[in-house]
Amino acid sequence: MKPSAQHMNWLLNRAYKCILDLQQNGGNIEELEQSVHALENKISSHVDDVALHTKWIETVGGIANALTATVPGITSYKNGLAVSFPATSNSTAAVTLNINGLGAIPIKNLNGVAVSNLKASGVYTVRYRAGAFILQGESEVEIGKQIIKPSTTKQTILKWLHDGTGYVEGDSNLTASNILADKPILMDMPKSAEQEQIDALTQAVAELSLLVGGGA
Repeated sequence: MKPSAQHMNWLLNRAYKCILDLQQNGGNIEELEQSVHALENKISSHVDDVALHTKWIETVGGIANALTATVPGITSYKNGLAVSFPATSNSTAAVTLNINGLGAIPIKNLNGVAVSNLKASGVYTVRYRAGAFILQGESEVEIGKQIIKPSTTKQTILKWLHDGTGYVEGDSNLTASNILADKPILMDMPKSAEQEQIDALTQAVAELSLLVGGGA
């Protein structure tokens, strides 16, 4: 992965100042070589620092939920280490990644939940931090299937994207005729013909009571 634009601008500016200094102060070839050598060392140091670059893994091994990889230059897990890789199969449980035999590290979402829904041929980027590989680009992470069953309490729908297979459960008994009168549930449901008749009679009785009471 190439150095960032900011870093390249700094290097070019440093090179320009070195050349300008040589021109203005009559520097010699030896001084120029020393300046170039110093710049080469800085560039090499930048390239070798694995924490500053996202390493591409062309092929991951292992099994669906326990991935392995060989990546030149990585000798330990350090905060900031980032790698990208294509999943070779769908995962079915919490996923770990083991690079160069350094140990299996869990892959987690930003909220700390273990990632368990990698998709075959999907490309993922993770960054190491404090014992876990954190999945990057969380806004595009699917949380998989969610099944919601109506209940008497409010239920939280987890954020992030869904895989399209989730649903809210239905029940054939959830009909207007099975709902108690004067007990609203979330939304207005159409009344049955029987309930309409009961409501009409109730209203008529109430009106008759008012007339009788008023005439008394």
